[in-house]
Amino acid sequence: MSDFGNIIKRGRAASNTADQETGKPALRKANKKVSKPALRKASKPAKKSEDDPTVSLTIKVPKSLRKHWTIAAKQNDTSVAAAIVEALSVRFGRPESW
Repeated sequence: MSDFGNIIKRGRAASNTADQETGKPALRKANKKVSKPALRKASKPAKKSEDDPTVSLTIKVPKSLRKHWTIAAKQNDTSVAAAIVEALSVRFGRPESW
């Protein structure tokens, strides 16, 4: 076993004996995924209601076009996301329930 592995093994053993002596359970981090709150409020398009959450839509575009579109969106005081939602709505429409 490598030196690093031995160090980890000794640390775990020491932690277990210390927990047994104090009678306290060992503290371990839970492997739970924590959802992060939405931080992109400015780029969110208007939605129907609070019951209709927004989701990600990922597309691959050439880097030069992305740069051009980002600059153009900032010049027009909007976002690329809002422009994409508008373009998709014009082309495909919106559901009747919207």
